[in-house]
Amino acid sequence: MKHWFGRPGAACAAVVAIGSLTGDALAQRYEMLVTSFFNNSVIRYDLATGQRIGNLGASPPIVRPLATRVGPDGLLYVVSEANDRVLRYSAQTGEFIDTFITAPASILDAPTGIAWDANGDAYVSSFTRNSVVKFNGTTGELIGNFVAPNSGGLSGADNGLIFGPDGNLYVPSYNNGRINRYDGETGAFIDTFIPNALITRPRVLHFDDDNNLFVTSEGSNAVRRYDATTGEFLGNFTTPGVAGMTTPVGMAFGPDGFLYVTSFNERVYRFDGKTGEFLDIFLSGPEAGLRGPVFITIIPAIPSPPVVAAVLPAAMLASRRRR
Repeated sequence: MKHWFGRPGAACAAVVAIGSLTGDALAQRYEMLVTSFFNNSVIRYDLATGQRIGNLGASPPIVRPLATRVGPDGLLYVVSEANDRVLRYSAQTGEFIDTFITAPASILDAPTGIAWDANGDAYVSSFTRNSVVKFNGTTGELIGNFVAPNSGGLSGADNGLIFGPDGNLYVPSYNNGRINRYDGETGAFIDTFIPNALITRPRVLHFDDDNNLFVTSEGSNAVRRYDATTGEFLGNFTTPGVAGMTTPVGMAFGPDGFLYVTSFNERVYRFDGKTGEFLDIFLSGPEAGLRGPVFITIIPAIPSPPVVAAVLPAAMLASRRRR
């Protein structure tokens, strides 16, 4: 199963297709970043071992972070819900760079997620305004509402918004249990792609190359799978409530072939990325420092000098709330 991590027309350097790992890819070290909502931090872990590396660097306060994504510029963006900001960091070092997005509360209140279009412009979901706001992807300058407030019944635009393979924007509507689809160029409402009869409290969305749409569903304590073209429900990908998993929010398919999912009980669960079979609890709260994990991002880490010399040629390096 291959997984679609990028946005339309853009390559994503952090991705290795599941099932096609090579020796070189396995030699690359990866980090897992987890937003820890209740202790206002983004924590870094070694993906191979689960060892905690530390937090993102000193910065203006991160307050109730809901999403982290790598942008088209290769920088790491953190959506800080409670102080209405999007902050930027170096994806390699974790050092703070700048406050990239701020906007009046009348436009952007309680930002939850971020996505980019094929031109590199940024789109931020506003939970309170029930909207998606567009920003210049280079300067962070406000452009205006892209999805108008309450368009298509949007209520509680959440952190899983993403551009799909069809180029349209998919936005989880948390409060009324829907996933809405909007025209990727105009922001006009197209349809309720997944109605509340098929999902409850949707959070994070993920498309793969096999025409699947995966959604974390708080209400069913599972990752659910849908046909990415029709929205047809294909069944729970993970067993509801397996090993005590409750209120899942964040998820990421890793380059190691596993699916990682956050849980309200301060854990990150690991599943087989092809079958959804439960494997183990990868991270657990007290030892890992988690309090309210809500989003997962997996990125390549800087390899040690011996690995660079022996494994990765220069050409590869160049290309390469509420809960």
